[in-house]
Amino acid sequence: MRIRSLLLALLLTALTACGGGGGNSGNTSGVGLSPLTFDVTPDPGSTVPADDVIGYAVEITNPMYAAASSSVPAGYKLAALYKFDPATAPGAGFSGEFTVNDPGHATSAAGDDFGVVYRGVWDSRSQVWNAFRSGVYSHGTGGTFHFHLDYLGLVELLEPTGEQFQVAAFADISSAPVNTEVNFWALSRQGAAPVTYHWDFGDGTSAEGDSVTHSYPLINDYSVKVRAVDALGNVGNSDSTQINITANPVPLTKVTVNVNNNGDGSFDLSATLDGGTPPFSYAWDLDGDGKTDSTEGAHLIWSPKSNLYDGTLSVTDQTGKQVSTDYIVDARTVSLSADPTDGYAPQDVNFTVNAQGIGALDAVVIDFGDGTTGDPGLHTYKNIGLYVSTVSVTRVVNGQNVTLTSDPVGINVAQRPNPHIDSVTPGRGPVGSTVTLDGSFFFSQENGDSVKLSDVPMPVITWTPTQITVTVPDGAVDGPIVIHKANGGDSNPVNFDVAPTPPGQPGLGQL
Repeated sequence: MRIRSLLLALLLTALTACGGGGGNSGNTSGVGLSPLTFDVTPDPGSTVPADDVIGYAVEITNPMYAAASSSVPAGYKLAALYKFDPATAPGAGFSGEFTVNDPGHATSAAGDDFGVVYRGVWDSRSQVWNAFRSGVYSHGTGGTFHFHLDYLGLVELLEPTGEQFQVAAFADISSAPVNTEVNFWALSRQGAAPVTYHWDFGDGTSAEGDSVTHSYPLINDYSVKVRAVDALGNVGNSDSTQINITANPVPLTKVTVNVNNNGDGSFDLSATLDGGTPPFSYAWDLDGDGKTDSTEGAHLIWSPKSNLYDGTLSVTDQTGKQVSTDYIVDARTVSLSADPTDGYAPQDVNFTVNAQGIGALDAVVIDFGDGTTGDPGLHTYKNIGLYVSTVSVTRVVNGQNVTLTSDPVGINVAQRPNPHIDSVTPGRGPVGSTVTLDGSFFFSQENGDSVKLSDVPMPVITWTPTQITVTVPDGAVDGPIVIHKANGGDSNPVNFDVAPTPPGQPGLGQL
């Protein structure tokens, strides 16, 4: 054990002095290491540039690395041993495609055959090498190798032995977060074409084909197996590759709930998450009583009774991380009606509020649209104009105002037209007689309104918007009758003749 430790220390010291990169290791004084000529194309996102990668061909006779070949599985033999610096863990900084021209380690196989790639890891405690399956390689004649690595370090290339029907399985990545699409390939040799492949992904699912994809929803270590059958029914040796599925690198930090009123008494509740590792579990407290009402998922439709609800959603991801948020479902209803909605200034309008789910904690306020607010009931619009009125219902929840506003109601207040007299009945009469005026826009009698005959006020008996009855006053003479509105103008004049008082009525100017 001491000898191996000493050799490792000497090797690391020698490697520190090495230079070069991007396909050639440069000079090295390390025992059992030879400069390696290779091309490397880093994958997108790799943090190690091609020029920083240094490669060595390792002589298996080197005592330091001799034990690295002891883990070669049955049916394979060691074809070549390489070392790439700077060393990285799988998926922790480097990922790239290698083409290595190494005639000195040409394999016995030829053509487009395949071999297996293993990663060598030195265990400083037990002072031994451990090898882990990391993929496959293909090669042509003359010792040219093509393989993909998601790490830098010791690489073992194994080639199959014998002429038996063999199959190898590999993946483009060995470790990935949940729900990452992983690409799998199968290569076979010595089988009669066509060869069929059956994959077992290790999570209860399977697929057919020499090239398949799969994603894993759960954190775990999976052994992915492939089984090959050739055209003659021969079954090749089953092969497997390991996939480590990890948590989402972005932790679960936040959940938000979007509430949409469907307009039919139901509400659409949708949750959006920031980060986290699926699958997620959802606990909806819809009515704010502290109890879970639904675990349906990220989206549900709820039809509550009319009220204001302070709900809570708690979400837990696969790692056990939990986040919560409060949200409001406002199922109250409120509407505003006005009578009349058209009139002439000044116009009295009676407002009525219709509401459901409103309680003692709700403040109900009508915005009359003329710069004033108030309670339901009678409101007077003094000026002409088009007014938009609404009613709002406000409740304080968790220190914030939650306001529900009704649909608007339009109030049209126009300029009053002048009164118009259509007829005077009768058109001639003595003092004290009754006269009826028919027409339009008389409105109701208000303070300052009057009817005059030749500028002499006529006593009013009745007054409606379309008919006024008056009497012919003392001292009246022939002339026009005119209606005067204090909030408006004067009517058109209509002539009236004052007849002599009939005999026999003392006190009326007759002897």
